[in-house]
Amino acid sequence: MSGNRALVTGEWKAVCKHVPGADYDTEPWELYHLTTDWSECADLAGEQPDKLAELVESWWHEADRRGVLTLDDRGFELFGARFRPNSPHPEDRRYIYRAPFPFAGTLHEVEIQLVAKQDPAAEAETSEAEARAAISRQ
Repeated sequence: MSGNRALVTGEWKAVCKHVPGADYDTEPWELYHLTTDWSECADLAGEQPDKLAELVESWWHEADRRGVLTLDDRGFELFGARFRPNSPHPEDRRYIYRAPFPFAGTLHEVEIQLVAKQDPAAEAETSEAEARAAISRQ
């Protein structure tokens, strides 16, 4: 799970605005009394620490009960295709594309080096001569 956390119980709402990479246990929680402050402008966390502690404890209980623990704000690192050990994508990011059937006078196979997003200066296209040379090496 990643992102902000909140719990509404009756007329009270506890909110924790998560900063990616920050420690979930040390981030500050805010407390709002929705009956008198429906726009959530007056944070009562400092004035009502017992009520805030009660709602935070309820949040952790509900998070555990509903299976959203362990909290983890990684995104691409978890779901990015090239970071998975059994990914269908090769680590060197090289693919061979083959036409379904040959056409007279056209290039049948082209080997393309895909460019990582971290290297925008690199060229994404392979010239026809380079592609023919790659095919002849196979």
